[in-house]
Amino acid sequence: KGPPVSLYESAGDYTFIASATAKSNGTWSIAPTGDIEGGVKDFYVIQTDIAGNESVASDLFTLTIDTAEPDTASAPDLEADSDTGLSNTDNITGSRQLIFTGTAEADADVQMMRNGKKFGTVSQAYEDGSWIITIENAPSGVAEWSVKQTDAAGNVQEAGETLTVDVVTKKPSPPKAIAFADGQDSGASATDRITNINTPTITGTAGVGNWVTLYDTDGETELGFAVTNEAGVWEITSTQLADGAHSLRAKQMDLVGNNSPLGSTLKITIDTSAIAPNA
Repeated sequence: KGPPVSLYESAGDYTFIASATAKSNGTWSIAPTGDIEGGVKDFYVIQTDIAGNESVASDLFTLTIDTAEPDTASAPDLEADSDTGLSNTDNITGSRQLIFTGTAEADADVQMMRNGKKFGTVSQAYEDGSWIITIENAPSGVAEWSVKQTDAAGNVQEAGETLTVDVVTKKPSPPKAIAFADGQDSGASATDRITNINTPTITGTAGVGNWVTLYDTDGETELGFAVTNEAGVWEITSTQLADGAHSLRAKQMDLVGNNSPLGSTLKITIDTSAIAPNA
């Protein structure tokens, strides 16, 4: 075995910390016998030979002791680019790629948590504490997202404040009950779908608050759009239609931007030509 080695803290009275015996190859390790208060500390070592002679003190080495749990991280924020649909601030999205930002302790490792469980990879906060994490393939449904941070000293702050995000990936069903609005089927019959109104108002039902677009026969020409009311009812006054037969259909877009297929067909005939009276 080698000589004894003693560890001291260089602070005021040069506090003795602990000692150990060096190995035959000259290496040593010392474990303090008690707690050392947190803060920036300077340490040095002195070795004593078998005759009891002490060496001069070693060079100082500085160690930061940090036992404090990091401050609670802020709730994550969902970036606007990840918040699809009619609003980019409602935290309801059709995207499974979620980009979160927030603040934590400077240089801390940040782990996203979904409903209290780790999700995705670890990122490191910048010097100002800001961080950004991209989540791929987020599951559908409502979830509580938060972050768990581990500072440079290894102190852990469990999941902090949460953000509720609803990932909606299921496409809505097509609009239903497409028909002439009241008073739009002119002429002798109010049910024959023949009218002399060439900008007819069409109605139907879809999801509450959803965006409905009306299309002409080719399924591509847009005739108008509307947002459904609290009962899910929509009304669209068409742009001017040429005389003749038309097959009208509609599709809806939900709050997160998912589009339905085109719905059932409303076949109508526009006839604005006047019939000349017999002589």
